[in-house]
Amino acid sequence: MTIPLDGTFLDKNKEFVPSPLPNLPAVVPGGKDIQVLISEHSVQSFLTAYHKTGKFHMVQRDVPSDIINMVFDNFNNVFGTSKKIIIDISSDDATPGLTITSTKTQVDLGAIISVKNPMN
Repeated sequence: MTIPLDGTFLDKNKEFVPSPLPNLPAVVPGGKDIQVLISEHSVQSFLTAYHKTGKFHMVQRDVPSDIINMVFDNFNNVFGTSKKIIIDISSDDATPGLTITSTKTQVDLGAIISVKNPMN
């Protein structure tokens, strides 16, 4: 499992602008190679702490209703179409599940998805 870190910190008083991450594996010409090993238990602890502190939370604005219609059939027929739907997603599981195998890394996490009226 590779976790790219760019050293970005979030200032609560400013809008977050993500830095572009390098393609992995990252190579710096003339630099030194480094490999950081993180145990599965450490990542599981991180995921659980993120859930318990409410950090698994995302609000996405200006989502086209066609995207929601792909998940919830008939959404556009019932509520009409819009290009400014608001989606609020947060975690619902007390213990997110982490599975690491030789072919994949997978995080299983229940989610609460709220679709909000853009007119309010």
